[in-house]
Amino acid sequence: MKTLGEILQLKTLTKEESNIQINSLAHNSKMCENNSLFFCIKGTNLNGEEYAFEAVKNGAVAVITQNKIENLSVPQIIVKDVRLTMARCAKNFYASLDKLKIIGVTGTNGKTTVTYMLKSVLENAGKVVGLIGTNEILINKKHFNAVLTTPDPIELHKTFYEMVKNNVEYVVMEVSAHAIALHKIEGINFEYGIFTNCTQDHLDFFKDILTYEQTKISFFNKKYCKYAVVNADSETGRIIARTTNIKNCATYGIDNPSNCFAINIYQNLSTSTFTVNAFDDVFNIKLNMGGEHNIYNALACIATAKLIGLESLDIVLGLKRFSCPSGRFNLIKNKLKATLILDFAHTPDAIRKMFEAVKPFKNNRIITVFGATGNRDKLKRPIMGNIIEEFSDLFYLTSDNPDNENPLDIANEVLEGVKNKEKVKIILDRAKCIEECIKDVKKDDIVLVLGKGTENYQIIDGIKQPYCDKEEIEKALKLRE
Repeated sequence: MKTLGEILQLKTLTKEESNIQINSLAHNSKMCENNSLFFCIKGTNLNGEEYAFEAVKNGAVAVITQNKIENLSVPQIIVKDVRLTMARCAKNFYASLDKLKIIGVTGTNGKTTVTYMLKSVLENAGKVVGLIGTNEILINKKHFNAVLTTPDPIELHKTFYEMVKNNVEYVVMEVSAHAIALHKIEGINFEYGIFTNCTQDHLDFFKDILTYEQTKISFFNKKYCKYAVVNADSETGRIIARTTNIKNCATYGIDNPSNCFAINIYQNLSTSTFTVNAFDDVFNIKLNMGGEHNIYNALACIATAKLIGLESLDIVLGLKRFSCPSGRFNLIKNKLKATLILDFAHTPDAIRKMFEAVKPFKNNRIITVFGATGNRDKLKRPIMGNIIEEFSDLFYLTSDNPDNENPLDIANEVLEGVKNKEKVKIILDRAKCIEECIKDVKKDDIVLVLGKGTENYQIIDGIKQPYCDKEEIEKALKLRE
């Protein structure tokens, strides 16, 4: 329990306000309890100010709001930016940051894989590591469901607090562009900030690619990060390296001069080997996964690990022991003598990289199962359709998380990018689509099931319904085998 004065740290508070005892924070009125501090967040569809009375009824003793709420019986603290204030209050309330070394990974693609790689390498070096990301939250080998790529500040700082209680030393976490724009990371001092890439995504929120890119670039500021590790083969990464005010900025890459680079690259669909030169320390790496994009992910991990001061042997063994995160380039065993790959790819760049990874090993057909997400960037839908047509012999067009959109409307927008419609089979029921696809698989086919990874739900009409691609593929294989 802390006082409102300790949490807010505002000189404008009266003595009475400063002494109010607070034992929990909430931005959902239903989560308020006795002695809560409630934050009136304005979202896309809801305005927290409308729920202030319910929050007070449930136990809130003070409210942070942008506008005065008439007839509210508890003190109101008027601020310009409630989200920004919430992040600072969460930091002060849980007060755990000085006990953790936090590594943040941002970029359109690769965040999840890089965090898991770093976790493996750090643990191989004997460190206690916590992880926060799209797939899950991990605290001392305990798994917790993740709702967002980067949790909202109250949940985020509560997670840091729990990590400290469990003797975590390093935290590896994904930092989404939304998290940066919505001030979720305000007040966090990252030991290392890693940049993977920047390609089209989330334009439903950011409106244009420049704003999206600038949001990611803004993370690489000494306000947030002590060290920067950036992809020199990305145009955005080179901009960061040239313009950041972080003095310690390291680069990684394959094509452009970098502090950490790979040569002698050999790959198949299940392994990659290469020689790395990391700050003039040369050693060999083996990964149990294919795809050039995963070599870039490994280079980001290696460069960061070297800056931390880890031994090369720990890096080599940590990456050798690393296995693909759930839903990332997962090879699914089968008796059809085909290659079945499950992957989260749902952006134009990620989809193209998947095809570039598998095309050299094509011996028969490439078959793709994909559907675009609803209520998201519509501009990328025909682009993804065009890429899938370019590389696929057969395209099973289905739904992903249609949310509140009509699945057929989404499919038709993907179809706008496809010239040869004869390549496409539209089956909007995703489970049925996968079943039909597996029925058609022949020896030496490469089948890519893209978009959802191992998400355990589909969002239909705004409601999460149980669903998992991996389970549906396994069901279809049993029917076939």
